Amino acid sequence: MSKVPSNVRSRSAVDQGAEVFDNLKQKVPPKFANFAEKVRPVVMVILQGVDLILPYLPLIWDICQKLYILLLPCFEELTIVWGFVLAFFGGSFVTTITAVEAFRLVGKKKITESWARISDDVDRVISDYNKSTDTNITANEWLKANGRRVLTHVDPDDCKAAMLGFYAGITAIVACLKSQFAKCIALGASMGDVIESHCGVQFVTPVVKQLLPEDHHKWAPFATQCICRLPAVFFSWFIQRLVAAFHSSVRGGSILADALIETLMKRGLLTSPVAPQHRSALASVIAGTGLLFQLNYGFTLPWFLAIFLFPFTIIENILYWTLSLI
Repeated sequence: MSKVPSNVRSRSAVDQGAEVFDNLKQKVPPKFANFAEKVRPVVMVILQGVDLILPYLPLIWDICQKLYILLLPCFEELTIVWGFVLAFFGGSFVTTITAVEAFRLVGKKKITESWARISDDVDRVISDYNKSTDTNITANEWLKANGRRVLTHVDPDDCKAAMLGFYAGITAIVACLKSQFAKCIALGASMGDVIESHCGVQFVTPVVKQLLPEDHHKWAPFATQCICRLPAVFFSWFIQRLVAAFHSSVRGGSILADALIETLMKRGLLTSPVAPQHRSALASVIAGTGLLFQLNYGFTLPWFLAIFLFPFTIIENILYWTLSLI
């Protein structure tokens, strides 16, 4: 049962924030007071959002708790889905898979080790929360009470280690994606220069000049350069996509084979352990089938699966355009 408090007795975050800014105006030097006045509208908007969210925090906490309990037994099924996506659609989500693998290699170990300890602390926080009988309290009081529970049961060193692992993983993602993007551009530009030097001046430039008016011939060298370089860059990106598809097929085949075998053994459908060579053979068959599937569809999604994988498509586009802007 959700303990959604009424906030009739609590002061709003906006009122408390306004009081803080009024006190700052009297206690800090004029330079800092002027700066505080400039940022005050932004802070007030944020505090208005806090006032809107604060009454629903107990309900959000209960929902997150129930989702955690619900999804925990489904870890193997989620692993099967992830392995299937990697093996059969990795070439369609190059940027997303590169980001996930970079994070896995750099930040996963530290976060997993820390979370194994933090999860025990979270269980104690949830147990303490479920034992509480305070239902008629304000949102601020609820937040303070649960904040004290978190500070009491959670080890700060584990939180720091998890944050460092997360930061290292994000840094690895940015560095890996930027270097991959730069490598594709540099390789494509280099191939374009070779094509331009051997074919562009002799064949492309005369054709461009014939298509342009005489007073626009000064643009012919630039047009030749673009005509030679752009296809080379796209070809470089295609090669990168092909390499990523091969890697994701091998990686997805291994994950999917292991997850399927573990699931079958837990459900009693396999009574004896699977030999390593048989496990490797199953992973190889899945990887080969996945790679052929991707090549057959040209690294595009079949229409009947595009709807189900639409979240992956959104993440891929967000990462791609973010990478292009930063």
